[in-house]
Amino acid sequence: MICYNAKKYQVLFNENEIRRIEEKYRIKCLYGGFVGSNVYGTANASSDYDFDFVYYCNDPNNVLDKIHDTSLSENIDFNGFNLDASTKKAALCMEKISKFPSFYSPQRCGPTEDIEADYLIFTSDYIWDSGYLANSMYAILSQMYGILILDHYFNRAAGNLEKNLSKDFVSTKRVIQTVLGINSMEWILADHTFPYLSFSEMTRLFHCNDMANEIFKILEKHQSYQKSTEPSTIPCNKELNTYLYQKIKDIEKKINKLPPKTFRISISPKSFIGKNIMGS
Repeated sequence: MICYNAKKYQVLFNENEIRRIEEKYRIKCLYGGFVGSNVYGTANASSDYDFDFVYYCNDPNNVLDKIHDTSLSENIDFNGFNLDASTKKAALCMEKISKFPSFYSPQRCGPTEDIEADYLIFTSDYIWDSGYLANSMYAILSQMYGILILDHYFNRAAGNLEKNLSKDFVSTKRVIQTVLGINSMEWILADHTFPYLSFSEMTRLFHCNDMANEIFKILEKHQSYQKSTEPSTIPCNKELNTYLYQKIKDIEKKINKLPPKTFRISISPKSFIGKNIMGS
């Protein structure tokens, strides 16, 4: 089954890529989707296409936990995540969350990075499915801890703000990633579903007009930047940083009130509006 929202990926991707990955790494691909800037509408000249997928190993002697391959396609970076390994890492992350309940604890920075493919795929506007999703959707969602999804976005937003946005000159990409993390957390806390709107739509929804306009100016500069070898930078915007910092602190308070072991996120039917589904 292929579920897609636009024809923009059809020239880039087809079932042959999946078959080549399976043969090269001796694995079975279960499902996958495009993630990142091209999905959220924030890409510029330096952006590539990222396709994340979940797999399991046919061979018990094959212990690949992760796959990163840029050789299969000129335009796509393939990132694979072992289903069993991701499940184990999720359990370890939940133990850490019980030990360090505050989201701003430095001991917990980035523990969910390696399991992101399990859920970021559901924010994609192009989802490839071997049939595993169609048959196991309820089981997949029931095994996904919503707190870990929030954790991923929180660490990205708070980490970028603390480490990158306080410099004299900052990367426009880092600003956008910070705002995207905040937007996604706001969406999840409000709707308990995976974010499916574009960066611009979520920015209009969750920020006051003045700050949204500042963010759109940065997005415009980022998208109009034509050099692919050097990052786009702007002077530090202290007013925006103060605003984003307060947003993150307010979100942190809301997250720390959630029941970590029972908070779940579902897929909104609205996220599939306009998408075509094809049998494979």
